[in-house]
Amino acid sequence: GKILQHFNAGNVTLEGVDTADNKLIDFSSTLKNIPREPDAITWLNHMVITANEGDLSGGSRGFTFFNRNGTVLYDSGMEFDYLAAKIGHYPEKRSDNKGSEPEGITAARYGNENLVFVGSERANFVGVYSFQGRSVDYKQALPTGAGPEGLLAIPHRQLFIASTEVDSPVRSQINIFRLERKPAGYPQIESELLADGKPIAWGALSALAADKDDANRLYTVHDSFYNKSRIYTIDVSSHPAKISAVTPILKGGAAVNYDLEGIAQRSDGSFWLASEGAGTSTTRNLLIEVNSDGTVIREVRLPAAVDALQVSNGYEGVAVTGRVGIDEQVYAAFQREWKDDPLGMVRIGQYTPSLDLDPAIDEGEWKFFYYPLDPVESPTGGWVGLSEITALGNGKFAIIERDNQAGPDARIKRVYTVDISGITPKTQTEGNFPILNKSLAIDVLPAMQAGKGWVHDKLEGLARTIDGTVYVVTDNDGVDNSTGETQFLNLGNALN
Repeated sequence: GKILQHFNAGNVTLEGVDTADNKLIDFSSTLKNIPREPDAITWLNHMVITANEGDLSGGSRGFTFFNRNGTVLYDSGMEFDYLAAKIGHYPEKRSDNKGSEPEGITAARYGNENLVFVGSERANFVGVYSFQGRSVDYKQALPTGAGPEGLLAIPHRQLFIASTEVDSPVRSQINIFRLERKPAGYPQIESELLADGKPIAWGALSALAADKDDANRLYTVHDSFYNKSRIYTIDVSSHPAKISAVTPILKGGAAVNYDLEGIAQRSDGSFWLASEGAGTSTTRNLLIEVNSDGTVIREVRLPAAVDALQVSNGYEGVAVTGRVGIDEQVYAAFQREWKDDPLGMVRIGQYTPSLDLDPAIDEGEWKFFYYPLDPVESPTGGWVGLSEITALGNGKFAIIERDNQAGPDARIKRVYTVDISGITPKTQTEGNFPILNKSLAIDVLPAMQAGKGWVHDKLEGLARTIDGTVYVVTDNDGVDNSTGETQFLNLGNALN
């Protein structure tokens, strides 16, 4: 029990930090002279490595290599938080309180390589690093349950284990990983670095759209978890897919905060977006016409008589057909039943835009179909609703239908197709909307289970590229009451 030696873990000044819980990931602040305050420690080749979560006034949001005398050999600085942001795991709501909070660390030799594992309590992943000579190199990220604090390396079996302590939103877990000599299975989507070396920050992806000309380009948006709505460009030419650009959405030159749940590219390269409303006077369901540079042209509301019927979830997807200014039609998927809708019947709205570009004038026409939902199948109940609508051409659409269940309780994560050819929708006044026939095209649940991790409830985006490739994406809820994992799946030519 005799203490032989001790040293101070020291302080560090961090630049490019997000220090505000304000619904924005903004790495622009500075923290001066912050105590590292290690919360976990491990040995590697006569070195001490610490994970610096902090408990009192410190926590440097990273990890540090010391020699036996306490000399700093390497400090990760902001790289760990930046990694969390790059893979969509950055916990914005913890920005004012130690960010991703590295709270577990261990190291071991796998074959000829020294690997260091750093667990993030709040971003819910383990960063894997290689240490050779004096070089520390990032290898990959491992998605875990919530709060990975117990880390165990078993190198003689090529295994690594993380135990997670948090029961919300899913039960605490033991996650077992095996080292294999092939490309990393995670992340499936990550962002590029900007010119200043910081990543494009992202999360809560809530929709997908294909580019009309480029099979390797998709578009996505985030929902109201973050302020300052924007459009992200995705490059799918390599694995993982890359968020390569971000386009701010501006209304009158100012940033705007929508609850975006749908995006569709128009024939001229501009976009229709769908913003989900809560049925209040300040948050209405909106179709938003946006130029390719992100400028808002106009916002389109539902007729007042329809608006008044909202009782729960609103828009959850948008699709577009035809040519701008000629025969364009916009389709909005409603997630769940509204007042006076028959049980199990949700609306798909058809909007015919007016040609008047005055934002104050909305003379377009709204008509509706009914879409029949599957009954609840989960043993724990819940609800079933729509999450996306995608135009396939010739009057056909693909629609994501899902339950709100996760993990072993998940049952319905499906893509159905409908054909509206020859079916005439009706206005609210006419009533008795026609009921569409649907055909099961893809059961996505097996693909979501293939990674052997936690099945997420929010399957929210679907796109089919011009070469027929189908992609889907899950919404990670901004790592708030969520593991933070995003599944971005290539389903091949499943809709051909």
